[in-house]
Amino acid sequence: MFDLAQKLPDFSSDPVLAKAGMIVKYRPIDRDEYDAIRKDVESGTYRYRRVPVEFGLAAFFDDPLTYNKSLLSELSHA
Repeated sequence: MFDLAQKLPDFSSDPVLAKAGMIVKYRPIDRDEYDAIRKDVESGTYRYRRVPVEFGLAAFFDDPLTYNKSLLSELSHA
C-alpha cells in the first residue's frame, strides 16, 4: 500500500501507508466493487478504512479467536 505520487488523501504525509506493527485485513471483493474503488482512486477520493486500536498481547494470548473478532468488529464500525 503505497502512493509514490502521494495523490490520495491517506498518503498526504507519507507515500507508504502500512507501518511496522500495523494489522492489515484483506478481504475479497467482486468486480463491481473493484471498479468502484478504481474510479475513486482515479478521481483521488478513495479512502482506506482505518481504525486505531491498542493491541493487547495478554488478551490475545488468553483467547486469540475472540480477540481477533473484537478487532474486526471495531473495523466494521469504521
